[in-house]
Amino acid sequence: MSVKRYKKSCAIWCNDCDAVFDILQVAEEHAEQTGHTIKVIEFVIERG
Repeated sequence: MSVKRYKKSCAIWCNDCDAVFDILQVAEEHAEQTGHTIKVIEFVIERG
């Protein structure tokens, strides 16, 4: 029997210009400077 390992990751997506950020602080600064809105996307990836 094999055991698969998964890792939870997230990215921050800008709703207005489709930019993707790894760091929430950078995304928040972008949103503040441009007036755009952001959302956090969580996803699960398989570890190799």
